[in-house]
Amino acid sequence: MSERRNPCEKHLTALLGLVLVLLMTGCGEKSEAFSFPQEGRGYIDPAEFSRVYADPAGYRGKYIKLAGRAISTLDRHTGESSFLFIPEGYSSPIAVHSADPSLQIEEGEILLVDGKFWSTKNASADLPHLAAADLVHSTYKDAIRPTLKEVSPALTRVQEGCSVTVEKVELAKEETRLYLRVQNTGGASVSYQAGYPVQDGVQYAETFNVEARYESLPGDILPGVTAAGVVAFPALKDSGALQINLQILSEDYTADFAPFAFSLSLF
Repeated sequence: MSERRNPCEKHLTALLGLVLVLLMTGCGEKSEAFSFPQEGRGYIDPAEFSRVYADPAGYRGKYIKLAGRAISTLDRHTGESSFLFIPEGYSSPIAVHSADPSLQIEEGEILLVDGKFWSTKNASADLPHLAAADLVHSTYKDAIRPTLKEVSPALTRVQEGCSVTVEKVELAKEETRLYLRVQNTGGASVSYQAGYPVQDGVQYAETFNVEARYESLPGDILPGVTAAGVVAFPALKDSGALQINLQILSEDYTADFAPFAFSLSLF
């Protein structure tokens, strides 16, 4: 299981207390670091990445592709931009450098980074430095939990002025995402309580991941309001039958909601 992002305070205090050092000091070094020939690139296995922290200089010139989150604002130098970056599954940062001095990166943004290690030592820290050959702005879902299969059943169930629609199901290696739309045409507020998918006789409960920042259904859906949100569950098989039971409650205690039940095929 990947380690949740929880940056080490001691390490970050030292790093964020100083300006990110220049990746290269001389023009020749800078030119070499930001040279990315298409042929002969030696990429390391991402599983080997943990060793880079112990010996940044030993990986100088090696390439890697990483997904993760920017954890600092940009520091601009002559002809380059740099920022701190936490790769997914790790708690310690690396410094990422781009030859684009006008690069726009927001703190907390999810990025895909393809680059080359170029280690720099300074008095306060010795950490991996990566010269970025390519930087792609992304989302948690696309970069960290990419969709392997998508089903759009658009199934709707209606009870006592409340309609619930399963618009889409996305299956990823690590999770299953359910896209819901709730329309309240009744006279009292309603609220989504829980979902219970069942596959091959096994019932699953929701998972919660604050890093994902998926759109969530509001706690109370007022009369006349239509709301949409994403609910996540553990990874399910990408084929076969799937039953989904959704519990909705109403502030009108005379409303007798049974679970909103859906059956669909993932073939």
